[in-house]
Amino acid sequence: MKNKFYGYYKPSKETFDSLWDNALIVLDANILLDFYRLSKSTCDDLFEVLKTLEDRIWIPYQAANEYHKNIVNVVKSQIKQNDEALQALYAFKKFFDNKRSYPFLSDSLNKRTTKLTEELETFLQDQKEDLLKIIFEKSVKDEICDFFDGKVGDGFSDEQLKSYYKEAEDRYKSNIPPGFKDTDKNGNNKYGDFIIWCEIMSKASNDNKDILFITDDVKCDWYIEINGKRIGPHPSLLNEFRQKTNHEIYMYSLDSFLNYAKERKIKVKGKTIEEVKERKSGVVWDYATWEAMRNMSNAVLYKSILQTLDTYHQLTEPQKRGLEYFSKLQQQMESYNEFQKRIATIKDSIRGWEDFAETYRSQQFKGIDNKKKENKEE
Repeated sequence: MKNKFYGYYKPSKETFDSLWDNALIVLDANILLDFYRLSKSTCDDLFEVLKTLEDRIWIPYQAANEYHKNIVNVVKSQIKQNDEALQALYAFKKFFDNKRSYPFLSDSLNKRTTKLTEELETFLQDQKEDLLKIIFEKSVKDEICDFFDGKVGDGFSDEQLKSYYKEAEDRYKSNIPPGFKDTDKNGNNKYGDFIIWCEIMSKASNDNKDILFITDDVKCDWYIEINGKRIGPHPSLLNEFRQKTNHEIYMYSLDSFLNYAKERKIKVKGKTIEEVKERKSGVVWDYATWEAMRNMSNAVLYKSILQTLDTYHQLTEPQKRGLEYFSKLQQQMESYNEFQKRIATIKDSIRGWEDFAETYRSQQFKGIDNKKKENKEE
């Protein structure tokens, strides 16, 4: 039964061992674009991992094409988020510069706050300059270009592409993976995943190789997902690949690939895996965090900003210690806010007594006036 429904079964340990020892390692465009989203130390570590497997790395032409088309957009997005972080930082600084807002803030804590915000401002400005260098100067783009030189497929001819586009249209109508979740893309862009798939199958057949495909595309036309948890590659893809190429394929997200690489004694730093995982989960540069900062009412929001930056950029130890200061600040603010609530309650009570006293006085004066009036009439 397993031979007829191969895609529904997890490969054996022997198959996995063979894949990790011999398979061609194919990278998707989104993996290359991650080099522009991750910290320099993590990128350096990724390069070291890839160098260990250098003679087995390959990229489909379509994936390389998509990578180059999206570099500027990714960098622009990172610059935009960096600017939003700076705006949030300026708002925070302005908020605490107004001493009347928080008279309880001690001079010592105020100095620490000022120092930390200045460090973060310098840090973010440097990050922005580094991002601009990616476009205009020698940068990670050149490192990627040099490393992957000679490791990119030749692609298909125009006639072959026309044929594959037609086949993709027919497959999409029946929700046959991959690519049917991209039908909302413009023009031939919606066929990108299917073209990559065809290139990988062609490469496996021509080179007589099994494949490990590394992609962070987690749509259901690549993977099976149950209750939000990704179970494994789509069974239809595993079956089709084996039938058409007589070879094996398995797919990993980047963080899973790094985890398995580490298990197989390839040197990978734990913080590299963690940062890649956090980047994928969307913790990094969360726009809602910056938006909340603009309407800040307490320091816990800024603490969240620092924790986010810590995840993405690996802050220095002094900056990390700043998180502790903001925890203390938060506690003081909560105490102050509670005190303010009590003051407001007392003021409301006073106003109530004042209203009562005013009413009482009015009634007394009215009674006196009535008695005077009665005496005059007598």
